[in-house]
Amino acid sequence: MSATGRGHARDALDFYETPTDAIDPLLVKLEERGLGVGGGVVLDPGCGTGAIGARALAHGAARVVGVELDLHRGAQAFTQGLTVVQEDFLAMPRPLERDIAALDATGLFNPPYRTKQYREAARDFICKARLLCPVVGALVRQGFFGSCRSRRDLIENAGLRLTADLPYRPSFCVACTCKLCGGSWRYRAGTPKAECLHPDEGLDTRTGEPCSWRGVPPSGARGAAYKASDKDSADYCWGIWQRGYAGPVERIWLW
Repeated sequence: MSATGRGHARDALDFYETPTDAIDPLLVKLEERGLGVGGGVVLDPGCGTGAIGARALAHGAARVVGVELDLHRGAQAFTQGLTVVQEDFLAMPRPLERDIAALDATGLFNPPYRTKQYREAARDFICKARLLCPVVGALVRQGFFGSCRSRRDLIENAGLRLTADLPYRPSFCVACTCKLCGGSWRYRAGTPKAECLHPDEGLDTRTGEPCSWRGVPPSGARGAAYKASDKDSADYCWGIWQRGYAGPVERIWLW
């Protein structure tokens, strides 16, 4: 899901690595509800560098198949243990789609919100994954569901089983390295996870461009200004769809 509006331009493929602490609590909750990935196959469309797939493997998944258009990111995902297919997930050849559908995999991903080619990329990723996987989990913003009719259908007519709210805004921002001392810091929820003493000497490890954490609150417990003040104000959530499910939608919190 996009991280624009936080001081940097949108990536061409709308890629922002998913933080581990936005993944692990969900995998635990899925296990508790009989939807765990242990021993099974996971499909991670738009896998990027493989953050979600790597955590799925750590939670016992037998195999993770990632679909990634960007060759460099796909190579990083391969080093994380994923089987990587270099394709546009929304335009895969039919034989490949049939092969993936035969895996009976759990789809688990953080979809791009919008790209130059796909204006409704997040919706399209979810709909495509639901055709290929019996269970699908996607990280979206709360407002995603109600913003247009086609998205509301993902609640009303698509087998949505549960939503799992995050207690804070996950950061998909850049990791930085200090040019002077080599210190590293990573933006999460508007605050750097770690700091060095040279706030204006950072280099974006993804693009090599200069970056700064000057004026950003010091690192701490995710930044009080960004942490959800109560359960009703959560900004991001995982949506979990299950093929054939027609019961009420359960809402849980990943606190």
